[in-house]
Amino acid sequence: MNWSLVIKRFVLASIVFLFLTSFLNGQNGTYRIHLLVIDLPEDQIFRLISIKGNALEPVDSFFSQNGAVDFVYSKPLPRGQYSITWQNNQKFIDFLFNNEHYIELHTNHKDPIQNLKVISSEENKYFVKFLKIKDELYYLIDMGDEIYSKNPKDPLLGIIIDKIDSINNELSKFIKNVPEEFLAYKVIKANIHPSLEEFNKTHPNNRYNDIKFFYKRHWFDNIDKQDSALVNTPVIYEAVKFYLQNLVEPPDTEQYKKAVDFILSQFSWNEQQYKYVLNLLLNTFYTPQYESVFLYIYFNYMHDTQCSASVSDENYRKAMMITKLSKGAEAPELTGITLDSDSFRLSNITNKPVLLIFWAPDCYHCKSIMPYINNLYEKYGDDIYFVSFSIDTNVDAIKKATKEDSIKFTVITDLQGYNGENCLRWYIWGTPTFFIIDKNGKIYSSPYSFEGLENDIKTVLLN
Repeated sequence: MNWSLVIKRFVLASIVFLFLTSFLNGQNGTYRIHLLVIDLPEDQIFRLISIKGNALEPVDSFFSQNGAVDFVYSKPLPRGQYSITWQNNQKFIDFLFNNEHYIELHTNHKDPIQNLKVISSEENKYFVKFLKIKDELYYLIDMGDEIYSKNPKDPLLGIIIDKIDSINNELSKFIKNVPEEFLAYKVIKANIHPSLEEFNKTHPNNRYNDIKFFYKRHWFDNIDKQDSALVNTPVIYEAVKFYLQNLVEPPDTEQYKKAVDFILSQFSWNEQQYKYVLNLLLNTFYTPQYESVFLYIYFNYMHDTQCSASVSDENYRKAMMITKLSKGAEAPELTGITLDSDSFRLSNITNKPVLLIFWAPDCYHCKSIMPYINNLYEKYGDDIYFVSFSIDTNVDAIKKATKEDSIKFTVITDLQGYNGENCLRWYIWGTPTFFIIDKNGKIYSSPYSFEGLENDIKTVLLN
């Protein structure tokens, strides 16, 4: 036997084995997330999703093999919280990515959250335990709310409150064992309410007696204002949402403006956190009831906004639509061609109200509301002129969508998209967008809902 050749083969095999082991475990410059789902009925597509506040953004997808799925990357993902979902997003698990090269998670298909086990990832050993505690806490809170709605004096409420307090104390003790440099530490701490008792102990000259007043001033204290990665988790979104829903009294326009000032001051230390909160507040208050709060935020805090009338500047268009296309304003001109290649001018329609809808062939919500609009046309088409302006650059796509959606009224376009003159004049930032114009060519309304749309049609026809 040629022992020299045997030794060489053994050494070569060892090197290959070590290389493969290193690669599979996410070393050698790779980043690997491995999930094994036990009792998976059949192999299927698994999706990796990033969590940014209340927004879920798809990252990647792979087909599982024997219940296992791997997400492998040559560069690290952005630090933050992620979900892996399957069974059409009905099943999921959450985890943190904080530049670890290898994360291995095992779970069970029947109950993924409660059965989730962390095989490899120091961050997620703490984070998953926290999620299970939090899941129990939310279950008790929901149970307490249901009992309270039926009988505020039910003695079971006292037991539930004691359990909730016990879990909160458990969390406060648990976080002391988490390394402070971990992202898990920052996420868990942000989920723990600031302590009035601890604050009063450490600030004897600035004590608070009222817990709600304390929360109004210190609700965001446990959020690390320096770490941009918290934007890629739900913690800032949940904290701002709770503040607006529970700590603004009375919940009116002026108090919301004061709340906006306070919230933005809390997140002014970190540019990414500040921009995220600013956009969160703008989206929150872009409603008919609180348009004045939206405008307050926009004109006082959007210092870097360039009035370029570009579709990328969505908030600029929203602000201009509110201020320049409000009730009583002269309707801008709208021009285009019909699907029969006839020219169209809105100003040629006189002595008759107009319902104008901006839509797009690839807009899901447009497709879902078209049957309703067609019904309105059947009811009011003799008395009000229906016009649909399609925002697209492909006439074939517009014709196809018009046929699929059975649009029975006038369809026009300029084939210029969002940056065409018509969309710029009307400050269109998204679809569908509705305008009702009275018989004198004045803006009557821009309804947000189906109910508001039909009510405004009825009202404008009476004038």
